[in-house]
Amino acid sequence: MKNTLTILGMSALILLGTACSNDDDGIDNDISNNPYKKIELTRTEQEMVGANNDFAFNFFNQLSSLEGEKNMMVSPLSLAQALSMLANGADGNTKTELMNVLGFGAYSVEEMNAYYMNLNKGLLSADKTSKIALANSFWVNNRYKAKSDYKKVLKNIYNAEVKELAFNNKTYKQINQWAERNTNGCIKEFVSENEINSETVMALLNAIYFKAFWASEFIENDNLRSDFTTPDGDVDVEYMTKNTIAFGYKDENCKLLRLYYGNKAFNMVLLLPNEDKTLDQVLQGINGEKWQEMTNQITVLKNAEIQLPKFKGKYSYKENLKQALKNMGIIDAFSQSDANFSKIMDNPIFVNLIKQNTSMAIDEKGTEASAVTIDDGAASLGGAVGWEEIFEFKATRPFFYLIEESSTDAILFMGKVTNPKE
Repeated sequence: MKNTLTILGMSALILLGTACSNDDDGIDNDISNNPYKKIELTRTEQEMVGANNDFAFNFFNQLSSLEGEKNMMVSPLSLAQALSMLANGADGNTKTELMNVLGFGAYSVEEMNAYYMNLNKGLLSADKTSKIALANSFWVNNRYKAKSDYKKVLKNIYNAEVKELAFNNKTYKQINQWAERNTNGCIKEFVSENEINSETVMALLNAIYFKAFWASEFIENDNLRSDFTTPDGDVDVEYMTKNTIAFGYKDENCKLLRLYYGNKAFNMVLLLPNEDKTLDQVLQGINGEKWQEMTNQITVLKNAEIQLPKFKGKYSYKENLKQALKNMGIIDAFSQSDANFSKIMDNPIFVNLIKQNTSMAIDEKGTEASAVTIDDGAASLGGAVGWEEIFEFKATRPFFYLIEESSTDAILFMGKVTNPKE
């Protein structure tokens, strides 16, 4: 009989002034002291960003179809890194399925590891006006022996803590403390005793925490209350508003709006479907390549009217997450008879539990930028040509958003809002 392996991911997204703890996270809000530092990737690694973004959209759409018309927020980066650590311990068809679903079927495990090592290093140093923390850990029940080569890869490539200890009915509390510490208090009750106990063989954990301030703030006095059209009817919500120069795109299906954070190393892109389209209809037609094509056409807008609801939420994905990954092609890893993780340990093991918890909050507070600029070489404000007509981006119906790193377009978080009050 095979023993069980647990994969756990957690994310915390704090945009603007709302925090889970009272400290300032060491953020230096003076942009003049923190110039935008682009992440340098090789040509192969930049191709892998595109492949990984395909994974992100495929995963989001699969999970969204299972979750239905609920608010959602996931971290494809957190999930991908947990699965990549798992792929390092897999062999045979189990490894092939994991690499293919991640978008790395044409690359070696060594290339994948080099990509994540360089990307993570760049993410952590891209913007000191924002706070980003990435953490991995590998928990092993000391009744079993993990292979030294596997532990070495996790330590050296993924900077993972390796914890070998006796699993008991209190181990889940230690994991919850680790989650709380590495998400700045945003995610606390992550796992239960039923999920992590003396019978668990091992657990792989990934955490990502992100806190950022708008490069150009919303003013609280400009907020208004108005209706938001949910799938079940209208609800009254508070909106942040702004009339400003902005960055956007529109076509026959939707509008895009890009809002920068801090020194502009990170940005949010929001997608609002046109009134004759549903959000799911638009998203089903988008993969990583299509998203890149659309965002490449984002330009400077001289006169934009922005209306964005304040929203926050905590989300947890377990059974639907597992089913989404199965639908994408990860089958053997979950099979008691077919899983092959012989590079982790000699004992036969399979993935019994995979889980991701996320937490996020968005409001109007932030540091005020002195100018609006584009730092990717696409345009500068002085020479920009935008639409002469007013560009309205009024998110008064379900919309999609993601957070990405600006120089690589690597996606950190993705979500949709169908009801800002839930």
